[in-house]
Amino acid sequence: MRHRRFTAITALAAGGALLLAGCTGGGGSTEVADKSDDFGFNQTGLPIVDDTLTLSFGGTKSALAPDYGDMQLVQQWQTDTNIAIDWKNLPEQVYAEKKNLMLASDELPDVLYNSGLTDAEIVQNGENGTLLPLEDLIEEYAPTLSGILEDRPDIRAAITASDGHIYTLPSVEELGILQYPNFLYINTAWLDALGLPMPTTIDEYHAALEAFRTQDPNGNGKADEIPLSFRTDSFCANPNDLIAALGGQPENNDHRIVRDGEVEFTANTDGYRAGVEALSDWYADGLIDPESFSQDDLAYLSKGKADTAVLGSFFWWELKEMVGEDRMGDYAMLGVLKGADGERLASVANNQEINRGAMAITRANQYPAATMRWADRLFDPVMSAQVNWGPVGVTLEENADGVLVQIPAPAGEAEGERRQKVAPGGPKITTTEDFESVVAPEPRAKERQDLVNEFYAPFKANEAYPPVMLSNDELDATSFAVTDINTLVKEKFATWIVNGTVDDEWDGYVSQLDSMGIEDVIATYQQAYDRFQAGAASTPPPTPLLHHIDPPPAHRPTSVRSTMTTPSTATERSLRPTAHFTAESTWLNDPNGLVFHDGVYHLFFQNNPTGSTWGNISWGHAVSSDLVSWEHRPVAIPAEDGEMAFSGSVVIDHRDTTGFAIDDHPALVAVYTAARHPEGDTPGSQAQALAYSTDGGEVWTRYAGNPVLDIGSTEFRDPKVFWFGDDGGHWVMVVADPLEHRIGFYTSPNLIDWTLVSHFGPAHATGGVWECPDLFPLRIRGTDEVRWVLVVSLNPGAIAGGSGTQYFVGDFDGHVFTAERLTASSDPAEYDWLDFGRDYYAAVSFSDVPDGRRLMIGWASNWDYANDTPTGPWRSAMSLAREIELVRTEDGRVHVAQAPILPGDDVTRFDVAVPCADGVHTTLTLTPETSTDERFVITVDGSERRISCDRTDAGNTTFHPAYPSVDWAALPADTGDSVQLTIIVDAHLVEVFVGDGRVTFTEQVFPAAPFTRLHHGEIDER
Repeated sequence: MRHRRFTAITALAAGGALLLAGCTGGGGSTEVADKSDDFGFNQTGLPIVDDTLTLSFGGTKSALAPDYGDMQLVQQWQTDTNIAIDWKNLPEQVYAEKKNLMLASDELPDVLYNSGLTDAEIVQNGENGTLLPLEDLIEEYAPTLSGILEDRPDIRAAITASDGHIYTLPSVEELGILQYPNFLYINTAWLDALGLPMPTTIDEYHAALEAFRTQDPNGNGKADEIPLSFRTDSFCANPNDLIAALGGQPENNDHRIVRDGEVEFTANTDGYRAGVEALSDWYADGLIDPESFSQDDLAYLSKGKADTAVLGSFFWWELKEMVGEDRMGDYAMLGVLKGADGERLASVANNQEINRGAMAITRANQYPAATMRWADRLFDPVMSAQVNWGPVGVTLEENADGVLVQIPAPAGEAEGERRQKVAPGGPKITTTEDFESVVAPEPRAKERQDLVNEFYAPFKANEAYPPVMLSNDELDATSFAVTDINTLVKEKFATWIVNGTVDDEWDGYVSQLDSMGIEDVIATYQQAYDRFQAGAASTPPPTPLLHHIDPPPAHRPTSVRSTMTTPSTATERSLRPTAHFTAESTWLNDPNGLVFHDGVYHLFFQNNPTGSTWGNISWGHAVSSDLVSWEHRPVAIPAEDGEMAFSGSVVIDHRDTTGFAIDDHPALVAVYTAARHPEGDTPGSQAQALAYSTDGGEVWTRYAGNPVLDIGSTEFRDPKVFWFGDDGGHWVMVVADPLEHRIGFYTSPNLIDWTLVSHFGPAHATGGVWECPDLFPLRIRGTDEVRWVLVVSLNPGAIAGGSGTQYFVGDFDGHVFTAERLTASSDPAEYDWLDFGRDYYAAVSFSDVPDGRRLMIGWASNWDYANDTPTGPWRSAMSLAREIELVRTEDGRVHVAQAPILPGDDVTRFDVAVPCADGVHTTLTLTPETSTDERFVITVDGSERRISCDRTDAGNTTFHPAYPSVDWAALPADTGDSVQLTIIVDAHLVEVFVGDGRVTFTEQVFPAAPFTRLHHGEIDER
């Protein structure tokens, strides 16, 4: 049988020393046979293969979508092509958590469909051979897509990586509406009631807002009107066009626009300053909603639907969603107002209509020719419409002009919901021309399109930054800096408007932007822009991906994201990580109340909302859908009246045992330590208290009957609570008696009345106070056996010195915990530790995670020096989230194994296989991009069977005498002649996972420039 050949990029083991995954500079290309002909492959016509060929597909899917194989459209594809698909697509959140492990495994699907890959992941997995280059396959087997790319070189440029290769297929929907998402509406019923005309200028608009504030337009005799409300971090509620009208500066969420071929930063110009200053005056006059700088979508959207109309003007994408159907007639679009100079300036956002990552072919695929022919069918304009909206006859039908139009959804079903159930999405292209001749926009999109064309597009003030695919070098030069720059801009925008301090602080702000490297960032974006513009005219041929080098040089990971500017000391830059959670500008320590609720992970944490050292301890709050990107929320439980809110947990009271539920919606209940310090003759106290939320965790109310558990102690803290048993069960609290080195176990029917049932401890490490316990069941991998894990944090006295976290494996019957293994040894190496580094403490797990998974986060610092670490204005970070499992080793012992929830493109990651046979001694050294004396050294000693992490030269080591350290752990006993390491570097944090994760290290580092290179030293075979 004749087999076609295609090129897969594969990583090589160079010099027999290291196996480098995910790195450039260490591999080569291999010819792999295409076996499509084995199934009777046809280069044209249908079916694509004569004999049924089955391919495995993975990727994301909507939560409402059925298995794609059950969709009518997908079943028709199989009938037409004779290619059957084994669909393994997962809801986005679940897929995001499993994606990186899948990409690094030998269990890849043949195709990633709705791949969910970031740009850095695309390049990384293209260069290391996980994804196949597609440009030759497109040319030979995809005539439809080839023709489109020939006519539309801008689409080709958008999907072409900087190395010249195409690794993913596009999804394109050109409606022209995403560039103008911030629609400005005004309450015309109020205008009519006050006898005011529809404003057309910024001055008339200001006058209308002033009248809304002072003349009681809703007629209820109360000063409850909100003249203007907006959000500052939303897709479609930002006041960017007011900055343009008041100051003449077009603005968008990225603070990056293009005019006349030049990339510009917007938030340091005189026009931006003038716009902010004017809005500050509006705020001082009471025209701007004070909650505009803190509200989320839920709170924002509720204002338009209040029982009494209170909202005068707002920005939002869709009127009905904001005010409800009953009030739509009371509001009208304002659009772009004439500014002080008489011009209308419509700011253009950088939201893209050409998207990458719709589909990729992996190295597991032995039939890329047939696969590409299958994909090419989806780019036919009629098929693209069905991919996007559903099949003809179900969601689409032809009108009299032969154009496909939407069939109205049945009563009781929203069109968006129906779309998710019948259309798989994926690779498709619907151009502007297609929307005129092939398929009409869906009704809501057509309404937005008409509004854009009438109110915004004629006044276009700038070009959008195009869908450039940045190279890894460009990602290195922008990622950290852009994150910190945008955080600074957002914080100052709110502060200046509320406090009126823009004039006083402007020069210092501009200097701070300069020190963050704003000029270099914009220069990098300009370089990428110029390349894109050239590529839109003529895309260059691919360049070689990998070269065999023996021995391998110091190398960079393809997923590196770091700062371009490198100030001389760590204190001159924030060192803020991008994937590890930090407070916005204050202190944090222990994670608290980790809970998964309504599709969202909630992270509460010990927080000083007024400073960058410990004190005034409250519960901070953040939320995330993926455990990587976090959104800050308001302080949940503040310190008040001399009482601080120490650590604790949050549970969902599904059975309403507390009676806090409202309308059958169970309450979230926080169980925390209410702590008071001694004052004069009044002794301090620590007792357990409750707070509850009935709105999903946004607003918290302290229980009037607090405290619920008080034993009259000054050292009694950190309750972790969970439900044990089914409907006949009870609540269990595990709580620390710190000075006694023991954990108390209490039970309750209702979270209010508690009974002591047992204690555990002292045991193992007792060199410091015991704190922050956790207790949870886990199944032993590969068996049906369940063990319970008791986690206890210790300060000081940990394995690496200072604070750390130990654990015990055993059984729990609802009242008593019995450890499976206890030793009388005084050697801490004989105990079980969650982490062997200096910076992993107070680790606790999430409650209510689906599928019984156990996810854990720790505080990535150490009490020895936590108040002195050289960052600012924030201080301390959390570890990456880790999935916890139990594994049984050959000696019969049961251990915790941990796997990080990895961000796709926001950290530096190295995966290396290190030889560790007897007599082999290997060093790995992390350094900055440029040569310095700063380094972080990992040593694997095969003779001693141990691994160590040395940070004694890792940048600023003098801020505290306890900081410099060399930390070590024994290699897992069943380690062979090689051990796999995953090394994650994110600004000032290094996390090392050894083997299957039974050994981990978390270490803070403070170099002057980020560690982005990994060198391996000579391997001594002793």
